[in-house]
Amino acid sequence: MLRLPSKNEPVISRKEWYSIFIQSLFMTIGTIGIFLWALNTDEERIVAQTLVFATIGMTQILHVLNYSSLLRRFVDNNHRINKYLIGAILLSLGILFIAVDVEPLNKIFGLHKLNLSEWLISLFVSLLSVFGASLTIRLFNSKIPFLKTLK
Repeated sequence: MLRLPSKNEPVISRKEWYSIFIQSLFMTIGTIGIFLWALNTDEERIVAQTLVFATIGMTQILHVLNYSSLLRRFVDNNHRINKYLIGAILLSLGILFIAVDVEPLNKIFGLHKLNLSEWLISLFVSLLSVFGASLTIRLFNSKIPFLKTLK
């Protein structure tokens, strides 16, 4: 059962603030990294901006996986697949793809149609950000005594 915080407890605990900071740091590094990489590979600025848009979108869509065990998110207590979560992720990725690759929407948003390798690079950076943040948080929680004492 969900426990509501008392009036004296903060809505977001100190431990959660550290988690948010680490996740934000990974997302920022991934986003700036893909932008600088695209500019340094002689891509047009619009391609770099579209890669950033796609990477931020995918990172946010996949970010739901950081809030619980991957298995627990996809499978409930009765070992049934969470079709709603999978459906929401696939629908969101589909909308992102349509916004980037379908005209006239990409022209309205000022985006460039990405090719398969650009989509894969964006997906790779997104997955790296999401799972890198998750791994770092787990590592910090298990290795740093200071974080274990935080609520």
